[in-house]
Amino acid sequence: MSINRCVLFLDTPIGSLEAETVQEKTSQGIKVTLRNEGKEPEIRVQYDSEKKNIEVLLVEEAGQEPILLHAINPE
Repeated sequence: MSINRCVLFLDTPIGSLEAETVQEKTSQGIKVTLRNEGKEPEIRVQYDSEKKNIEVLLVEEAGQEPILLHAINPE
């Protein structure tokens, strides 16, 4: 089963949450971004094909390196 691209929006009092599927070659997953006038923090839950695990990443501001919050390795 494959989903090409899906985007959901949820309005909150501090901005819109945007959830989007990501189909990049090395990191398929879901990202959730808070769209507001200041920062646009982002959480990603993605498969890392090099490490063969699932990662939960936080990006506080665009252009910053992601912070690894958690990794799930099935081995």
